[in-house]
Amino acid sequence: MYISFIILFFIIAPILLLYSSGYKYDWSLKKLIKTGLIVIEVQPRGADIILNNKAIKKTPTTLTNLLPGTYTLKLEKEGYLPWQGDITIKSGKAKNLSGIMLFRDLPGQIIFDKKIFQINHQPNSNKLFLITQVDTIFELYQITLGDSKIIKLFEVPTPINIETYEYNNNIIISTQANDIKTYYKITLVEPAVIAQLDFLPSNVEQLQWSDQDKIFGLINNSLCLITLSDTNISCDTVNINSYSVTNNAIYYFSGESKTTYLYKTTPNNFLANNLVARLPYSENYVINTENERHLIITDTASDDLFLVEPDEPESQITMLNEAARAAFWLNQKDQLIYYNDFEIWYWDTKEDERILLTRVSEPIRQVIQLSGYPYLLFSQTKTIQALEIEAYSAARNITPLIYNASGWLAHGNEGKYIYYIGPDMNQIWQREIR
Repeated sequence: MYISFIILFFIIAPILLLYSSGYKYDWSLKKLIKTGLIVIEVQPRGADIILNNKAIKKTPTTLTNLLPGTYTLKLEKEGYLPWQGDITIKSGKAKNLSGIMLFRDLPGQIIFDKKIFQINHQPNSNKLFLITQVDTIFELYQITLGDSKIIKLFEVPTPINIETYEYNNNIIISTQANDIKTYYKITLVEPAVIAQLDFLPSNVEQLQWSDQDKIFGLINNSLCLITLSDTNISCDTVNINSYSVTNNAIYYFSGESKTTYLYKTTPNNFLANNLVARLPYSENYVINTENERHLIITDTASDDLFLVEPDEPESQITMLNEAARAAFWLNQKDQLIYYNDFEIWYWDTKEDERILLTRVSEPIRQVIQLSGYPYLLFSQTKTIQALEIEAYSAARNITPLIYNASGWLAHGNEGKYIYYIGPDMNQIWQREIR
């Protein structure tokens, strides 16, 4: 009896030791294999884990002693859309699934029920501006994203156009009658304070804020500084196609012959100009986005995209091989998302690594990042879907969220809600997604 126990101990002990060290016998290969594991942390917590069609645990957890191979993993939670992917486990390796989000499975709600003619929303702003028409009256509304508070700001019997983004609770709009434009500054308090800017000429274009009292604009292709308090207009720098006021700098494009020149100046001394870059000639360049080191420039006619370092003495220009209609930086300062009609790309500009995130058959209208999460939201003709930035499984997971949209979308309340326009540009909808 005692001898049998000793023999059994020496047989079982090594097996237990190997198992605790992460080894497992693979009966198909007939040998011991170093296993792998999966770390699963999902938002929200408490999702059911179904591995190869077998419910095993709830999140968060770590699945250990998994033989190398491909597993079908499904995550489910009542009231949420499921997640599913094929996970490949390698010998002695850990797979980290710590950024997966399950999206709420809730219907959308109508928060604004009128025909929409123009929509204005600055990225990362919680204010949305809409123009509607009721009979012969044009109306301007403000909607606060998050609490969906709606305020009517302005109404007139002539067409309205939103000329600027909101800046420090101010926007500039215009009305037009018989080819004559009249400009107004609206201060966003309750009730709104409306001031007519009757000194602005009708042909001023591309208005952009400099500070609370100053705006820039183009008049006859000249860059002009406009002071609102004393109605002063000072112009210089002719033959400008377009410009952008960003982070206490002004960048503008001026083209001639076969070259378009990009210049940099400052709001305080916009007569002093520094040449930043030379680009192929086009009248359709816009500064799409920027970070601390780079400008992203797109040609809206050709969908060419250029990366420019404006503070370098000889500005380095990188042109993408892929078409790009728009781009934006992720939270990290060197990581860029850009997209065209059918593709969404990730670009690590520091390492010069480019990854195709997805390719679709239906045209892409808009792409935004879901605030604070490794997901993109993209809209198409009628649908809005969520796309993983990280590849948690063999293929990046795409989760359909909306089936009755019209292309535009935004999010509010730190990504808790998404907002979108209903079919035929009717109604603003809100849907809770997390």
